[in-house]
Amino acid sequence: MFIFDSNLKLVAANQTLAKMLGFSLDELNNKSLDQLLTSANRLMFHMQVMTLLHLHGRVEEIAIILAGADGKTIPVIFNAVRRNIDGAVVTECVVVRMNEQKRLEDELFRVKKATEQVPGAIYQFLLRADGSSCFPYASEGVRDVYELSPLQLQKDACLTFKRLHPDDAEAINQGIADSAKNLTVWHQEYRVILPKRGIRWLECNAIPESRADDSTLWHGYIKDITERKALELALSNEFERTRVTLSSIGDAVIATNDRQEVEYLNPIAEKLTGWALADAIGLPVTTVFNIVNQFTREVAKNPIAHCLDERAIVGLARDTVLISKDGNEYAVEDSAAPIFTAGDLIVGVVMVFRDVAGQRILRQEVERRASHDHLTGLANRAEFDRVLLEMFDSSISTGVSHALCCIDLDQFKIVNDSCGHAA
Repeated sequence: MFIFDSNLKLVAANQTLAKMLGFSLDELNNKSLDQLLTSANRLMFHMQVMTLLHLHGRVEEIAIILAGADGKTIPVIFNAVRRNIDGAVVTECVVVRMNEQKRLEDELFRVKKATEQVPGAIYQFLLRADGSSCFPYASEGVRDVYELSPLQLQKDACLTFKRLHPDDAEAINQGIADSAKNLTVWHQEYRVILPKRGIRWLECNAIPESRADDSTLWHGYIKDITERKALELALSNEFERTRVTLSSIGDAVIATNDRQEVEYLNPIAEKLTGWALADAIGLPVTTVFNIVNQFTREVAKNPIAHCLDERAIVGLARDTVLISKDGNEYAVEDSAAPIFTAGDLIVGVVMVFRDVAGQRILRQEVERRASHDHLTGLANRAEFDRVLLEMFDSSISTGVSHALCCIDLDQFKIVNDSCGHAA
């Protein structure tokens, strides 16, 4: 790059030009432009280039040949623009070596080819100060995204706004306005109505750039996400059906991740544990599902941890009691099952439990009746034999002594037959 005045004297030059020509910067300063042109190019430069500069104030992409310090010729592409600075007319010039120009063109071709292969569209969106807009650049992918050509969008962006779904248009306009005002990334998902393919979902990401003329230029990427949205909807519907099912069953359900953190409680589980779902999510399951042995009051084994260790369905130990958040106690029974992925990895555990206080009382009563006499409430012969055998075994194993007392009730049968059970 260099600048020359009205007398064709160089008043400024950069290091790149000096290196290209083989001069130092000091040697270039005040050097006549004619000295940098080959003799064959001087006449063409004055008749063609200077004439265009006087007429139009600028020239673009003109091939000229410069003369280097060692006498070598250097073919370049010449671009220049005339400016008036503090009353003095100067010409700012940019030259690119022919081989460098070819390299840049090849690089531009590769970039353009890459952008055309990207699914979706790469674009620049310009919002002017007067509210008008256009797409200075849009890759060929815009044909699939909007069913419009890049050339159509270069003139006016209103064609894309006409294809916005009516329910999304206001949000899009507001999103663009907020991004331009705050210079924040513009990211939105919205629907368009296309002539051929109907309603499609699009996702847009763009970075804004404020310009000196009060316009805003976004550099962004847009892609079709219709299939992803359909999958999200299907998953959402499936989740809702699962949630309704779990909420409707009569047993309590707790689901955790593989770190034993609560992810879900159904309403019955909320009632028994005393924890609301919103408060329980993310907590260790032992905090929400606090269980102890009914008789010893020792902390019971965590069924979730047991299930993860065994990689199989497990149940609670007998006589387990759940202590709720508010201090209420419930006799519970449960089963915990691991949740496997298709790759046989455990991603969580689902535990189903129920209040069995009534069943436990009934079972205990049945067990008591099986081992006690209904009339006297004393242990029956079978229970007496069992206890006697336990004492006998313990005296052998531990050396502990036991005493056996026999009480004889004279005429017990006569008393019983004469006076009944009350006697």
